[in-house]
Amino acid sequence: MTADLTIKERTRAANRIIDAIATNGPCALYSPVSNRKARLGLDRVESVWFIDSFTGLRLYPFCGSTWCGFTGSDKLRELVGALANFARDGAPLDAELIASLLDGYSEEEKDQVRNQVVLTGAVVA
Repeated sequence: MTADLTIKERTRAANRIIDAIATNGPCALYSPVSNRKARLGLDRVESVWFIDSFTGLRLYPFCGSTWCGFTGSDKLRELVGALANFARDGAPLDAELIASLLDGYSEEEKDQVRNQVVLTGAVVA
């Protein structure tokens, strides 16, 4: 299903996943200080970028170990990398990775995130 999507459509789907995680519970993908959600974006040559929720900096997630300006945890960085890979190449996301980020969420919040993520078609069980 995701192979048929364009890079723009996959980026929109990845951003819907970020929105679901950021709006349904306590997560670092939203910064109340700057009132900004993290997101993926594309430049004019369709390179995938990550915009950090706290700093607002645009980070290139494919440059190896240097992510200057990234304010999240290692687990969050792993998710961002997986979302960027999905947006760029259509590589499906691992449901376990997303579930591991929902530790502080209530059961209702977890269900809301799961339902919204499933609708994107980006996750394999």
